[in-house]
Amino acid sequence: MTLKNKQQYLYNGVFLLLITMLWNIIFYEYLPEAYSLENFRMNIPAIVLAGENVFRILTFGFTIFLMLGLSDRTQKAGLILYVGGVILYFASWAAQMFLPDTTWSRSLLGFTAPAYTSIIWLLGIGFLGKELVIRKIPYNRIVFIALSIVFAVFHTAHAVMAYFNQY
Repeated sequence: MTLKNKQQYLYNGVFLLLITMLWNIIFYEYLPEAYSLENFRMNIPAIVLAGENVFRILTFGFTIFLMLGLSDRTQKAGLILYVGGVILYFASWAAQMFLPDTTWSRSLLGFTAPAYTSIIWLLGIGFLGKELVIRKIPYNRIVFIALSIVFAVFHTAHAVMAYFNQY
């Protein structure tokens, strides 16, 4: 394997996804009790949980095959969307961890922000996409974006239902 082949693995979309996944793993335990697995899944319809999980797997799995680029305006806009989205996503978690009793954190918008802000960084990954690892299959960002939107809708619907179960 040449150096160029090794370097191309650094441009894989899964690395951008790992940033948010690591954040979730590291900081999950600091979220308020309302976000505990037991409370967050309480009384959520099976169709919502199934839809969320299926589209999470499809969306996140897609990133394994996605090579990123920064050669055109769309990809550069994608980087801005990704970075901005991750900042908002992390801030939404930080508000819940450090300011859980504020009006914002206890509001529907504040409580569900970790769910709906994920669409911003996911769109960023979609726009950053250049090609698939399997080069015989052309990359169509609309497919990734559609999967991401459907995932975000299920994820946000789940968070909204969890909110009404808690408050």
